[in-house]
Amino acid sequence: MISQFINAAKAKFSFLASVLVVLSAYAALPTKAASGQTTEELEQAVREDPHSFSAHFKLGRAMMDAGRFRKAEENFLACTLLNPKSNSGRFGMAEVYEHTGKFADAILVYKQILSRQPVSEIDQYRVQLAMERLSYYHSLGDANSPQYVFSNDFSDKHGWKKTAFPLRVAIWSDPELKELKEPFHQDVVRAFERWQIASGGKTTFKIVSDQRSADIVCKLVRVMRGSKHGRIGDKAGETALQWDDSSDDIVKWSRVEIFWDERYNLVKLEACVLHEVGHALGLNHSSNPHDIMFPLAHPPYAAILSERDKNSMKAIYAN
Repeated sequence: MISQFINAAKAKFSFLASVLVVLSAYAALPTKAASGQTTEELEQAVREDPHSFSAHFKLGRAMMDAGRFRKAEENFLACTLLNPKSNSGRFGMAEVYEHTGKFADAILVYKQILSRQPVSEIDQYRVQLAMERLSYYHSLGDANSPQYVFSNDFSDKHGWKKTAFPLRVAIWSDPELKELKEPFHQDVVRAFERWQIASGGKTTFKIVSDQRSADIVCKLVRVMRGSKHGRIGDKAGETALQWDDSSDDIVKWSRVEIFWDERYNLVKLEACVLHEVGHALGLNHSSNPHDIMFPLAHPPYAAILSERDKNSMKAIYAN
């Protein structure tokens, strides 16, 4: 039944010295709350009622959260046939394409949404934000290059002086998040360890207790500075850097903030920490969704460094 929906749907879809600056914010697309049902239960619901828009949509979201993008796409395609007037399935498909690097396909779907009249103001706004995200990804350079440090005009080679190592790292958690204090501490240590290995052992570090003496301060907070909404989605984390007085290519201090949200889990937390620590060490964003430095957090939220991530860190500290 799903294959019939798919075939039919496819036929229808033809920086300054001594200035503290925010280097980047890791973002996440706002999603609907989880249904509370297991994937197996949702699959059973689709088998029992293959014409249920709601069942397909919930299963599509569940598959998306699990990182099973092909299955998510199948169910969102089914939604577009079951209820052509709704754009929910189309937005779901476009999100799948963003997460898998099929940006041209995502653009086609967003354009199709705008071509359907009438278009609600909310849908127009969502498409506008999506197109801004896709434009930003494009500005980050070639997604298939061996590394992304020099792949675009905004990604100069910024890093720490050799004499700064080992970097002194302080870790702090909001007292009201005491159950996350130890997991966060472990995530920060692991993140620095992984980047140190990626750099060929050059980005050494040590944990210190005094924030005032630290080179990098990593914080887990409930309340973020400024707006929750970033240029490409809701902020999950943010890194600020202060450049050395002598050069805007040399970092002399950094603050990493991770914004805890009740919708998050420890898997998302670990991935976010690894991303922001990459910024603290000098990396900019990547245009490839398979890299941890891709600006948009996405399922399955794996805290894994790609070869491009590793090559890029090596490029910063090559000499």
